[in-house]
Amino acid sequence: MKFSLRAALAGLWLLILVLCLALAVLMRGLFEQGVGAQLSQGTQKIDRAGQEAARRFERYRATFKGRPPPLNDPQVRTDLQTMLSVALADYPGVEGGFWSGPETSLGYAFPTHDSGAPKKDLPRTELPQIKELVQASLTARAPRDRRFDGNRASLLLHAQPLPGPPPNLAVWTMTRAPLDVGESYQRLTLGLGVLLLLALGSGLWLLRLLRRWTKHIGRLENAIASTPLEELPPLPATGERELDRIVVAFNQLNGRLRTSREEGARLGRDLARADRLAAVGRMAAGLTHEIGNPLAAMRLRAENAIGADHERAQTALRAVLGQIGRLEELLGALRLLTRTGEIRSQPVALVPYLREQLEAVRPQATKSGITLALEPAPPEDARWNFDEKSVARALGNLLLNAIQHTSLGGRITLGAEVSEECCRFRVADSGAGVAAAESERIFEPFVTGRAEGMGLGLSLVREIAEAHGGKAICLTSPVTPETRGAVFILEIPRWQKS
Repeated sequence: MKFSLRAALAGLWLLILVLCLALAVLMRGLFEQGVGAQLSQGTQKIDRAGQEAARRFERYRATFKGRPPPLNDPQVRTDLQTMLSVALADYPGVEGGFWSGPETSLGYAFPTHDSGAPKKDLPRTELPQIKELVQASLTARAPRDRRFDGNRASLLLHAQPLPGPPPNLAVWTMTRAPLDVGESYQRLTLGLGVLLLLALGSGLWLLRLLRRWTKHIGRLENAIASTPLEELPPLPATGERELDRIVVAFNQLNGRLRTSREEGARLGRDLARADRLAAVGRMAAGLTHEIGNPLAAMRLRAENAIGADHERAQTALRAVLGQIGRLEELLGALRLLTRTGEIRSQPVALVPYLREQLEAVRPQATKSGITLALEPAPPEDARWNFDEKSVARALGNLLLNAIQHTSLGGRITLGAEVSEECCRFRVADSGAGVAAAESERIFEPFVTGRAEGMGLGLSLVREIAEAHGGKAICLTSPVTPETRGAVFILEIPRWQKS
């Protein structure tokens, strides 16, 4: 599958966009993973602090041999306060306390408070959440953790029941996990902005590149399309290195083509000059032969008439008149050969026209014992534009030529084949045929295979065909019993001028 430059650049930009989106998703995931790690670390810290306070409480209770003192005893309260301070001292940012029942706080400590002095007052703002979590832990008789998210930090709470007596005793710990995302969030925003700018910048750059290339290619295309190929000037440089390499190669090719055209035109002129000289030479030789023979005959007859009796003189004069008639016929044929360019085209119904041409030569064909046939016959309604008189003269020459070269009992056909582009008149005979070497030369003036012929009939056929923009063709084939005879084609293209 082939893609245009526009599609390729669009695909490249889409790939860059997908990569930018993938990086944005990855950066967002890393950011969220960092926040989650902070929360996980905070949860683990308050869990360990709560377990440490629970272990110290169990050791403290084991120091009593008998019934332990009541929990509201001032000394017990002081001991619990001290126990909490020691247990939480190794956990910065963690505060906690002992709780009895749904409402009673037995002790509170926050040894690592930011003020530097131990904090002893319960956190009033978070007290409802503490009571709720402690009650949930006592009810389930299992540790409970809960997180409350704020704008700048998450409140992490832990509560776990303590074994009695007394019953309904629990320890709770709490810390605040600051969502330290200010700098990270700024970095994330900056990274996403850079990715967005990269995507937009690459798209604009590719669009500018595409428009610049399209502009240069359009300029080159217009320069090529608006100028004839033989007059195409050197294409200007575009400033694009890769495109200029193509321009340089094209200009070099154009230069070689121009040189080749000039050389071909020169050779064509030389060849045409040589053809004209050869044609003039052949025509001169033909005219010399065609005129020289009657003149020699007339001279001989005139010399014989001098001093001869009246009857012999009359015979000589009649022979002289016959030779003069032959010369006049030759001049008439030459005159027709030079006037074929005057073509008056008009629509002609082909079937009746071809039948008329066959009837015109039927007396000569009947005299020679030759059968005439319309074959191949065009459709009855077929019509074509051509000069009726000149084409009739050409077909008459072809039919007479076929009669002269077809033996007694032979057959001659005249037909036409019509297509969208041209009409091909076809004359075929059952004579001896034409040798392949003579198929082109046979249309030249004064080329004939008969001693009495002038060799201008087929030349006239070719001139009439070329005057219509067509051509005359002699088809050749190996001379066998199945393929004997000559086939002449008169091709007339669709005529546009009236």
